[in-house]
Amino acid sequence: MENGMKPLEAQLAYWLSRQTARTSVRRVGQLGAAVGSDIGVVRTENQDRAVVVQGWEANGGRFSVAVVADGIGGMRAGGACASLAVSGFIASICESANFRDSSSDWMMNAALSANEAVYNKYYGDGGATLVAALIRHGKAPCWMSVGDSRVYLETEQKLQKLSTDDTIAGQLGRNAIESPEQGRLLQFVGMGSDLQPHVHELESKLSGRFILVTDGIHYLSKYSSCMDKIVSIASDSGVCAKRLLELSNWCGGHDNASVVIIPLSDEEDSISAPSAGFIEISDSFGDGQFFLGDLASSSLRNYSKSRALPNKTLSNGAAGDLSEKEKVVTTAKKVRSKNSAVKKSSIAKSNVANEPQLIMEFPNKRK
Repeated sequence: MENGMKPLEAQLAYWLSRQTARTSVRRVGQLGAAVGSDIGVVRTENQDRAVVVQGWEANGGRFSVAVVADGIGGMRAGGACASLAVSGFIASICESANFRDSSSDWMMNAALSANEAVYNKYYGDGGATLVAALIRHGKAPCWMSVGDSRVYLETEQKLQKLSTDDTIAGQLGRNAIESPEQGRLLQFVGMGSDLQPHVHELESKLSGRFILVTDGIHYLSKYSSCMDKIVSIASDSGVCAKRLLELSNWCGGHDNASVVIIPLSDEEDSISAPSAGFIEISDSFGDGQFFLGDLASSSLRNYSKSRALPNKTLSNGAAGDLSEKEKVVTTAKKVRSKNSAVKKSSIAKSNVANEPQLIMEFPNKRK
């Protein structure tokens, strides 16, 4: 472990901190979901993190969780804080899948774990916003928010803001920030023990899509109904995500912009795994599998490969052209020795039998 981090947290944080392209949008094929991120026009570093994770509960049922984090500018290591927040959140969700039943408990514990992970590293000098949505078969959809990233709900081509920004403007019910003071965060992941995450469940039979965005996208809401129109017209999640990112840049691209769009119901509810021994993670730049402990047996690997569907990376051409440049991860790598370093990092030094094993090749890694 590094700095008290659990093996899964450390490996996820490392994966999330890899070098990436300036912009990308990918579909998560099995879910009808999409994830996208863009560095923007002004910034030189992308401090947003946006992922979709698929895993299995102890009873074999599948769950999906979408997570978006935005490292806080002006504080230390915004990108690293966002990576820590997401990795801590996901690791906690995976633990809850083994023994907790309440989706609200899953989300609350995950938010507090993310807060602890960032605080233990930066002691309040660094932080991130965090929003998430959890989809479980047979359970009501659940969402969580901390900071000023947002959770929207799209139903019947209508867009509804579910979360309330943890800013003065947000608490006053204002959609736009009229002064810098009104935009200051009242709480964030990494602030310490006073954090109070917002966790809510929706109606179990509700249909539609969660849309999670950082402020690099939701600032568009001040331009009349731009977001509403894009979401209502673009029923395809990949097209919708791409258009939101493009519009953000057309309007100035003053900040990093990230979005995850995920349906409220699982399109493959019937899928079950032989054991809850791995998770699949996708961001806009690539995909990976983390095998948990010694459950990474050959039978589980073969099961995973047999059901894997290729995710699509949308091209930089027209938003409606969805047939170009399908990117499929074909090369597998994993950590084999308990004493080996992962790219000169000291992260992966615990026993291989207890470590999550990352199997992927980074398609955008610079050599």
